[in-house]
Amino acid sequence: MHLKKVEKLKNGKQLFVFFSNDKGRGKNNCTIQLVEGTEKRKLTAKLTKEVLKEVYTTSWKGDINFSKRIQKILGVKVSDLVRYSEIKRIDSILKVSQDEACNFKFDIIWMKIQQKKEKNGGSDIAIISNDQLKEFSRSMYSQGWKDHIFYEGQRNGILTEVNK
Repeated sequence: MHLKKVEKLKNGKQLFVFFSNDKGRGKNNCTIQLVEGTEKRKLTAKLTKEVLKEVYTTSWKGDINFSKRIQKILGVKVSDLVRYSEIKRIDSILKVSQDEACNFKFDIIWMKIQQKKEKNGGSDIAIISNDQLKEFSRSMYSQGWKDHIFYEGQRNGILTEVNK
């Protein structure tokens, strides 16, 4: 679930989200604090004075593990979030666009394979060398990296557009 650094709840309280940049934190790289509505978010989680509840969870690029277990610890449901419908819409837009991009890239790769097949006389059997496999793997990784950069920009554009 894509949460902002401060999420307001329908009951007037707030959730503060703090992301860690520490490589060694492992699964606990995100801190979520439940605080009163009057509390101001500090620079770090340790500086927050009046914490009602606190939980550590995982996150990746703003996508936070806001599982049933985390919700139970905090005593908050996703429906308690003021922005719940907006978050749900953003998450679904991102998932659809990523799935479409993945399918599109696969189709392009498959077309290239089919072209090579036709070039080699239409045989369904092919032998490739380690160097060819290495080059194919490198191009796949490179394309994945380029797509990652593109979709980060897309995601930021979608988020900005939806939040306007």
